[in-house]
Amino acid sequence: MTDPMPGTLGTSSSRVLGGRVLHFRELDSTSDEARRRSGDPASHGLAIVADRQTAGRGQYGRVWESPQSLGLLLSVLVFPPETLRRPATLTALAAVAVRQTIFDLTGLPATIKWPNDILIDGRKVCGILCETAGAAAIVGIGLNVLHSRDEFDRRGLPHATSLAIETANPPTIAEVADRLLTHLDEDFAALAAGDIVPLEHRWRAGLNPSGGPIEIDLHTGETVAGRLTHLSLNSLDLELPGGGRVSFSPERIRHVRT
Repeated sequence: MTDPMPGTLGTSSSRVLGGRVLHFRELDSTSDEARRRSGDPASHGLAIVADRQTAGRGQYGRVWESPQSLGLLLSVLVFPPETLRRPATLTALAAVAVRQTIFDLTGLPATIKWPNDILIDGRKVCGILCETAGAAAIVGIGLNVLHSRDEFDRRGLPHATSLAIETANPPTIAEVADRLLTHLDEDFAALAAGDIVPLEHRWRAGLNPSGGPIEIDLHTGETVAGRLTHLSLNSLDLELPGGGRVSFSPERIRHVRT
């Protein structure tokens, strides 16, 4: 196993999440490394960062190999109460924190694309993957920071973007990591205290789409169209074109489209 590098991305005594950060030059996956450490509840809040991943994972088992030192590759190991162990809740936590981090450091408005992408002007800048591991949960985040347009073109990713593409003075990866961990820590503390309403409000405000006619792709392969009437971390409700209403939990939904 690769040893972490000393002194590159440090701890912060003011945080629980990200209070301890292990920074690796290369890993198979930051989330796999977090999973290897998930048997120890004393590791709650441990953040794993890598300069490069050789076997990173995206949604639905996709493999994601990441170039050296261009993006923030981060996983945070948490031991939440059972009510907060739902990947849907933790994905919303991460999405809101990423969106706020981007705005803080660049002034750019980002949107949340259901279920786990962050977009700037319609292009993907971040992917999120939250998983459970027994009593633990792993919040995995891959945020494009210093990638060039040529880099994405070479890899055949015309719909991807980065902070460096979108702003003339992009932050460093270390700055992004520090700000993102601070937001994750603050929002997780509020959730653990039972205050889910502010997070849900910010998540709903950032969603694209946020209302109107939509189509929902379910994990069963079925597609349902209708008008969005209610959206929360527990349910998405539609009014059907022919009358009647249906409700779906986030766990049943694969994609949402306008």
